[in-house]
Amino acid sequence: MVEAAPVAVRCTAIALGYNVTLGIVGGLSPLVATWLVHRTGDNLAPAFMIMAAAAISFVATLFYKETSRTPLETA
Repeated sequence: MVEAAPVAVRCTAIALGYNVTLGIVGGLSPLVATWLVHRTGDNLAPAFMIMAAAAISFVATLFYKETSRTPLETA
């Protein structure tokens, strides 16, 4: 992921993207999991939330451009 950001803002872009995402997803996950269990009555409902997140991550990796052979200055 570091190679996808421009050199001038590489640290800021990665740190900001990671921490904001972690705050939103990590902060709301218990709330959503509790809501799912309450709404569906199924104690395994949070597992479906995790499976959906894994599927979204898998699809994102399929479209991610590989940059291992390019110099870091131009990536």
